[in-house]
Amino acid sequence: MNFRQLKTFVTIAESGGFARAEGQLYVTQSAASRQILGLEAELGIPLFDRIGRRIKLTSEGEDLLKRGRRVLHDVESFVERARRPEERRGRHIAGRRQHAAYRKSVC
Repeated sequence: MNFRQLKTFVTIAESGGFARAEGQLYVTQSAASRQILGLEAELGIPLFDRIGRRIKLTSEGEDLLKRGRRVLHDVESFVERARRPEERRGRHIAGRRQHAAYRKSVC
């Protein structure tokens, strides 16, 4: 499972369908469907019950949705934190000092 598949799955599940998720994902409905089919094949379980043009989450799909939301939230939180200049500057400088000290002790 990759990040794109997880994001696609969560978006489709939350929006209630492939067509509704299309605009949020910036992919065609058929591309999103292929991603989900690939994910289901990799996991070996169906995530959606397909009833005509409607979809409904399976129990495994419900479980993945809960877990997937947490993963996406954690990743978004990390990216947001990493992009803050004041935090990045502090970690980067500390890392350089450690690296310089290590080089002096080794050489």
